Amino acid sequence: MYMKSYGVRELRQNAAMVLREVAAGETVEITNNGHPVAQMIPAAYDPWTALIASKEVTAARHSVTDILKRPPRSYRQTASTAAPRDDR
Repeated sequence: MYMKSYGVRELRQNAAMVLREVAAGETVEITNNGHPVAQMIPAAYDPWTALIASKEVTAARHSVTDILKRPPRSYRQTASTAAPRDDR
């Protein structure tokens, strides 16, 4: 994912422009001497969206409600039949 980057000096000179970009939904990286020091994010920011975009987390394949609607799994053995018995 591409992120625009501005140095501190450029940010000072073009603050209004950078803030318009952020307000429009862009995430902007601020650098000092070429090293990233901050990120400006939109106020209505969803942290999960950013984590998914950065591939730090993976989006769920199913919603919780879909999972809860599934019938419970049936197993061939119950716990009592699987446990060893002493009376044999």
